[in-house]
This record gives sequence, C-alpha cells and structure tokens, in this order.
Amino acid sequence: MPKKVVYLVVLVFFLLFHPPVFADITVVINELLPTPSSGNDWVELYNPSQNDIDVSGWILDDEGTSSDMLKIPDNTIIVKQSFKLFYVSNRLNKDGDTIYLNNGTSELDKYQYISSETDVSFGRYSDGSISWNTCSPTPESANSNCEVIVDPTPTPTPDPSPSSSASQSTSTKSPTPTPKATSTTTKSPSPTSAKLSPQVLSAASESSLILASSTSASTSPIPSMEATQSALSKTKVAGLLVGSGLALIGLSIGFYFWYHRVLGNPKKEQSENKT
Repeated sequence: MPKKVVYLVVLVFFLLFHPPVFADITVVINELLPTPSSGNDWVELYNPSQNDIDVSGWILDDEGTSSDMLKIPDNTIIVKQSFKLFYVSNRLNKDGDTIYLNNGTSELDKYQYISSETDVSFGRYSDGSISWNTCSPTPESANSNCEVIVDPTPTPTPDPSPSSSASQSTSTKSPTPTPKATSTTTKSPSPTSAKLSPQVLSAASESSLILASSTSASTSPIPSMEATQSALSKTKVAGLLVGSGLALIGLSIGFYFWYHRVLGNPKKEQSENKT
C-alpha cells in the first residue's frame, strides 16, 4: 500500500511540474515577413496549445543553405496560446524560399512562398489554422487584414482559326506570275546548228529514250558473286560424287580380277596334276 501512494505522488508531481513533451507538434510557423521596408526580416511562431512549451535549441532554417538560419536560444518558452518573434537577419529570400522548423531531431513545420512584396507578410488566418494568406504584418499579434493566396492559373489562349474571308483575301492578294517575254528567231540570230524547232527536239528526245529503254531491256543481268560461288560449290560437290563413284567401280573391277586370278590358279594346277 505505501508503494502505491509513493508512485501516485511521483506521477502527480511529474504531471504538474514537467513540461509536456508531446506538445512539440502544436508549435507552428504562424507568420513571416521576407521583405520589410526597414529592419530585418522575421519569423513568428505560435503555440495554440493549453501548455507552455520550451523551444530551446529548436532550429529555424531555409532552403539551399549549409548553415542553420537560427538556433533558438536556451530558456526560450512560448506561453500557451501566444506568439514568439525571431529576427533572422535577411535570410528570407525575396524571390521565394522554404522555411523549416525542427526540434533538433525531426521536422515539425514548413512553409514555402514563391515571391514577396514589401511590407506584406505571409500568415495563417486564423492563427494556427492550415490556411495561409497575405496579410498586413502583425508581429506577436493575431493576424488580420489578410487575403487568401490563390495560385494563378494560366488561361490557355486558343489558336486563331483561319476564316474563309481571310483565305479568300489571301488568294486574291497573291500576285500572279508575269509571263516572261519570249524572243523570236528574227531578233536573236543563232548558228544553224542551234536553230532546231521544238518538233525536232522532241523527236530527238523520244528517239534517245527509245534507244535507252531498248539498251536497258537487252542488257542481261550480271550474276552476283554469291550466285557464282554457289554454282562453283555445287559443281565441286558433283565432281566429288562422280569421282567417288568411278573410284568405287574401279576398285570393284580390280577386286574381281584379283579374286579370279588368285582362286583360279590352284584349280588349274590340280587339273594338270590329274592328267
């Protein structure tokens, strides 16, 4: 029984005097001013929870830099439902940037903007909500005078379709070619060999075409190298077969005569001995 009482007292003491460790995710980037007309740019954090949160050692950072934008000093506590402002010495890019908040081990929040205007802040409206707007700067105060940020959507421009009147005007405005003046034989004398009429030229052209076509038709195709090699290889195979057949026939005939000569002599000798 006494042990249970001690455990209960320790638990109550821990809950009353220890800062809540699971309240980190409730701290958010609430407002930022990239382009002030005077002074440094700043980032505002907001604690919407019902508990005070110690943000000592937390880090504010931006995109594309090797060093942290700001490490929050020790003993920095954001009271419940209140704001905390941090100046970041002109680290917010005027042409667009991404701002990160992390507690040293994990990312808690981030916000990205494309461009900025002088003395126009980006803020959540209402405070701590998920809706971002362009606002009048309100450092460490509730955001007000805000307008919803709408991403500009480009409107596609339809391609102009040519009308019938335009095509007609184009066709009527196109200049007609002026025929070139042809010279007559009386004005430009030329040698006798060049004075050929169009009928003579056309006849000569037709005769040359007929001659070329007849020449091309009578020309026999030249066998290719592959066809020649194939024919030679077939001839060699045929020669080998014929030669092998002749050799086999010759061997057979020779064996026949040899056989009768060898076996025929003993019979002849036996017949002579009997007589």
